[in-house]
Formats: sequence, C-alpha cells, structure tokens
Amino acid sequence: MPRRARLVVPGGLFHVIARGNERRKIFLDVSDYSEFLDRLSVGLEKSKCRCLAWVLMPNHFHLLIQSGPQGTAAPLMRRLMTGYVGYFNRRYRRSGHLFQNRYKSILCDRDAYLKELVRYIHLNPIRAGIVKTLKELRIYPWSGHGALMGYKPRKLQEIDDVLLCFGSNEMGSRKGYLEFVNEGLAQGKREDLIGGGLLRSLGRKPGQWGGLRREDKMAYDDRILGSGDFVESILREAEKERSVATPFSIHEIAEKVAEEMKVEVGELLQKGRRSPVSAGKAVLVFFGTQFKGMTCKNMAEMTGMTIQAASKAKERGRALLESLPALSKLIS
Repeated sequence: MPRRARLVVPGGLFHVIARGNERRKIFLDVSDYSEFLDRLSVGLEKSKCRCLAWVLMPNHFHLLIQSGPQGTAAPLMRRLMTGYVGYFNRRYRRSGHLFQNRYKSILCDRDAYLKELVRYIHLNPIRAGIVKTLKELRIYPWSGHGALMGYKPRKLQEIDDVLLCFGSNEMGSRKGYLEFVNEGLAQGKREDLIGGGLLRSLGRKPGQWGGLRREDKMAYDDRILGSGDFVESILREAEKERSVATPFSIHEIAEKVAEEMKVEVGELLQKGRRSPVSAGKAVLVFFGTQFKGMTCKNMAEMTGMTIQAASKAKERGRALLESLPALSKLIS
C-alpha cells in the first residue's frame, strides 16, 4: 500500500514516534542520548519548529512538535534521524537500518489533546519501570518532565504553552501540572493517543465502527487524532492547499523547472541522477504532490524514480524551491 503524504499544517501539533529496528536499542549510553538531543536542538532552530514534550527511551522516542512556517515536521525529522543514524553507525562500526520503517507522525487536535499527550509522553519512563515515582521522574534526564517542573530547563523545550494550560502563575501552574500527571499514573498505555484517526480518538480498536454516524466514518484518517469534525476540517484545508496553488499543468511545470535548472525536459522524465537533473526532479515531485493532487507513486512513474526516492525527493524539493524565486512564482 503506497505511503500517503505527510500532512502540512503550519502551527500544527504533531505527535512523532520512532522505534528501533526489531525493537533494538537506539541509545546505548549517555553519549548517545546527548548526541540525539544536541541534534534535535539544532534541527528545531533551523526548522522553526517547537518541541512541547519529549522522552527518549532505550529503543524508541516520542516528540510533541509544533510545526513552523513549513507546516510539517518532516525536514526536522529527516535531518535528525539521518544525522543520528550516521553518528550511531560510525560510533559502533555498524551499517544498515537503525529505525523501524519510517517514523509515525500524527497530527493532533491541540485543544483536545495537548495536555493528554504531554502527560502520556512524559510518563513513559514510569510505565516502562525505568523510574518508579514522580520524584524520580523529575530528575530523569531524558524526559521533558523535569523542565516543566523547573528542575532542568532545556533550550530545546518550550514550556510556557504547556504551563499556561494549568494556570497563569509559575508556581500554581506547576502544581496543577504535577497533579494532572499524578492522575495519569493509573491509566497505563493509552492506545487512543498513539494510533491516530477517529477510532483511536474514541478509544476503539480497528474495525469497531458500530454506533458511529456516517459522517464520522467518512471523516476517518489514521494520520489525524481528533473528532470527525476536526479530521474533516484538516482534510478540507489540505485539499484546498493542493488545488489552489497553480493553474499550470504538471507538464507545463516540468517545462518551467527544466528551463530554470538548465536541463532538458526529457531528462526530468527518465532515469538519471546528474546533479541539476536530480534537483529538478525533486522540485517537480514537490509541485506534483503538493499542488496537483498526485501521489509519490504517480511522480515516481513520471520521473523514472522509485517510490521511496520520490518520497525523499519531495521534501528536498520543498527546501530547494525556497532558493528558486522564479519557480516560486508558479504558486498563486
């Protein structure tokens, strides 16, 4: 089944989860944890995304990311995970995949789920038995809970948005946050917070559609955590963004990309990895998937690429377009 495009919502709240391949450890010692956080900090600054909650576990991690102007956490995650894999493989003289498939990114209804997600993410070490109590969690170095409690502020973590959910003054909001976290100790694993889609939002398992309105069923999307109305509004905006943007056909766009990159149109539509051609293909794939309603599979077939290469090229094309003002004008 082809992978669907990442959702693009400026300022959107994304719950990002990645696990080690075959559930193997991705952090082996303090240096690994620190390296990952350093890379995350740099990536957040470059991408203009914000991190509201986070936890690093031995074989997986959770991040709660508010997207920046690009509307997606994809560039941040690509830079972070690629860079960390390179570091890990060099350090331990290994090769191959470190993470299991691609990371999961779930767009969440901020009003309904911000507090719940912060609590769920930060309680991971207690659920796993790594620490036993909230006092121990406060000093656990690989979670954002300590920063929210004022124990260990971190440059990478934004705390004001979360604390304001619990009060207007610092002391009162921290007390309210701690009480809220304490109430969650007995909840255990929350399947409704890690899957995405309407069924997960309602705490149901896949296939349990009984009693739901037809409109809710139609609004289901497993990339989104929220009510049927929320899902529907996100998909409507995503469709609007795809369709608005340019009156040109995909073949007219290919001609303009070729002209700008100083290559032949035919080179964009066949196998080839020469530098200007590769960059032109990336821009063309981005235009096709973002503004013409085409899938990565469609664009892969059009440009002589694999689906996996087209998926990676799409995000590269987004970044390249920023330095190509002539092509940016194709977007109305």
